[in-house]
Amino acid sequence: MSNELEKYNITVSEAKEILNVARKTIYRWINSEKLRAKKINTGDTRKWFIHEDDIYEGKLINESIEIQEVNRNIKKEELMNELIEAIGERNEQAVASIKNTLDKQNELLAELLENHISQLQEENERLKQENQRLRGKLEEAKQKGLLGKVKGLFK
Repeated sequence: MSNELEKYNITVSEAKEILNVARKTIYRWINSEKLRAKKINTGDTRKWFIHEDDIYEGKLINESIEIQEVNRNIKKEELMNELIEAIGERNEQAVASIKNTLDKQNELLAELLENHISQLQEENERLKQENQRLRGKLEEAKQKGLLGKVKGLFK
């Protein structure tokens, strides 16, 4: 057995205990390829064995739900309120993250706009100077042309 194949050493039962999820969840994760698994002959039967790195390196630990023992009954309304509160907190975090991203984007856009305006102002000033220079040459050409006509009258 190769070193890589040897890492397929966690049974479905062991994985469900480690991750604290249902057996069906383990099979669903195998089928969706969230867990790497191989079906290996174990004598008379073939069993699924899961790659140990997927379990112990935390690939799915964040997806499993930690269930605490409850020593009292929970009313449906209380459970719903706790879920609503948890979802609200998660939404607040998401909104804060989005707001932070938008603020950064707005800062970048403002900086880009400021740079663009500055470039346009510089280009406008350059064009004004070029316009003045060309007006001067035009006036000079007119004067030369007028002077040439006057000289032509006296010939």
